[in-house]
Amino acid sequence: MKIWMGFALLGLACSLYSEEALEWSSLPELPAELGVAGPFTGVHEGRLIVAGGANFPEPAWQNDKVWHDVVYALSLVENGAWEVLGKLPYPIAYGACVSMKTGIVCIGGNDATRAYADVFLLKASGDIVTLPSLPEPNCCGAAAAIGDSVYLAGGTSGLDIESATKTFLRLDLTNLDAGWETVPPWPGSERAFNLLVNQSDGQRDCLYLMGGRHMGTDGKLEFLSDVFEYNPIRKHSLWRKRTDIPRPQAAGTAAAVGQGHIFLLAGADGSLYSQADELKERHPGFPKTIHAYHTITDTWRIAPFSLKP
Repeated sequence: MKIWMGFALLGLACSLYSEEALEWSSLPELPAELGVAGPFTGVHEGRLIVAGGANFPEPAWQNDKVWHDVVYALSLVENGAWEVLGKLPYPIAYGACVSMKTGIVCIGGNDATRAYADVFLLKASGDIVTLPSLPEPNCCGAAAAIGDSVYLAGGTSGLDIESATKTFLRLDLTNLDAGWETVPPWPGSERAFNLLVNQSDGQRDCLYLMGGRHMGTDGKLEFLSDVFEYNPIRKHSLWRKRTDIPRPQAAGTAAAVGQGHIFLLAGADGSLYSQADELKERHPGFPKTIHAYHTITDTWRIAPFSLKP
């Protein structure tokens, strides 16, 4: 099934306490026939970029996963179509990425045989600029930025969830010679497939680490719902625990909205994880609920939404 993408029309109606629903509209389908999972994505100079990713050729349950290297771009200021910008240095998926003024910072990722420590800047022109590599390989982590500093949180150092980490690194784009700096991590457990997003706490920009999954102490896969706030200038403690997500959340998307809200879009709660091979094409997919978090009041609610025809 091809993927489709949408943009929320966010104005006054997107207030967390408004009764009006968020309205979503479809963008042109990605020209990749089957769609892709885990690509590098971002916006630079008015263009939506989707690069790399992975999928299962049809019939999906009888074929191995395939990794891709194509870079697509779609103008967000003109009613155009997707175009192919070029290719990544190699097929890759499941890295972390964050949009910056200079381009999209693409971090780590993996293919069928290895995880990568490579980092590069992907521009709207299709140009790729090499950035300092990570201290070790990382995939399935999450990235966000405060000012010119890019942060990477969580992820695995190998191809399995048993290698989930408490990685927390910072790269100052104005001082690349310093490379990636290790920053004190959150007080919770190691994780991958987590979320990381920048939003104000009412006074300054902070980072919010949310959910993910890891291998529990009992040897069973555990989906997480905890939330931690990182404030880079808080004197008594860089991190503080916040209210848990109403349900576990892994491999979803987090978006900062307005001056104090974070929306969590879809994501796996683990309820059907063990049944995937049994359900196959009958699997209903991730829950479609949008959970909305208010950073100042530390509260959650479900945000209503609708899809425009």
